[in-house]
Amino acid sequence: MKSNDKPVNPTPIAGGDESVVNIHSMANSTGMTEGITLREHFASMAMQGLLSQHNLKQPTDQQIICQLSVELADTLLDELAK
Repeated sequence: MKSNDKPVNPTPIAGGDESVVNIHSMANSTGMTEGITLREHFASMAMQGLLSQHNLKQPTDQQIICQLSVELADTLLDELAK
């Protein structure tokens, strides 16, 4: 699993109680629930910062902010992988 695919806050799944089907069905092969990925988390943080500095007037502004947020997240993940 690459670091950008890892969950931000993995939660261990306790075994033994089969009545908690919905929680167990969310677990991945490591026995952890996934939640959002680091990439999604970093992109949302970048977007939050960008939005605090910009007034979106056109729909294209929204698309540019979204694209830039993901690009910034990918750049950060690449740097952290070095």
